[in-house]
Amino acid sequence: MTFLIISNNEEEIRKEIHTLIVQQLAEETIQPLRLEELTHPDIHFLNGFDMETVGIADARAFTKILHKKPFKAKKHLGIILGFEKSTIEAQNALLKEFEDHPATVSYILGVIDENSILPTIHSRATVKYLKGKVPVKEHKELLKLLTFFIDDSEDLLIGFATVQKKEWTRLNAETFLSELYNKLTKNREAKSKLMALQKCSEYLRNNVSPKQVITYLLLSFRHKV
Repeated sequence: MTFLIISNNEEEIRKEIHTLIVQQLAEETIQPLRLEELTHPDIHFLNGFDMETVGIADARAFTKILHKKPFKAKKHLGIILGFEKSTIEAQNALLKEFEDHPATVSYILGVIDENSILPTIHSRATVKYLKGKVPVKEHKELLKLLTFFIDDSEDLLIGFATVQKKEWTRLNAETFLSELYNKLTKNREAKSKLMALQKCSEYLRNNVSPKQVITYLLLSFRHKV
């Protein structure tokens, strides 16, 4: 099994991974330490947060360790922090491992930038998004975007180009939809737009591309779909 933990907060990722370790190795006593301080012989770390890139050689060396028989627990846990640092070649090599690894192995991937992850890895993992906060500067940019969705006098082509240019993640897309919802609830005539917004929130929960969701919403609001 492969778990994908996504958040813009590195510390929150670490906490969630620690919780998963306790769940996956329920028969073991796991001390409440920082991840890298855990010394269990069947818990293995590859810390991409401290690396410029995680290359294919790093990936292969890491997975090779996990193919040995577990020393103490019933399974090995392979934990890769900062998985978005993995090169495309490394991700492709790891994809094969995630699909065909032994039953005695589980992987936990911590990710900050989900746009850097191959869609095939995303679709094959058990994904968990952690609640986080969009940085203040980015939040202000999202608020500026609202005008293209609620003001029909704004140039649709400029709005479309702005949406396409932006790097969308699950977190900033959810934040944007939340801000848009707050604006629309003050308008009694926005019932159809609220319904479209709810549909897009559902698309996000079903792992549809955030950029596709926001683009669809813009065109829907401007009566083009």
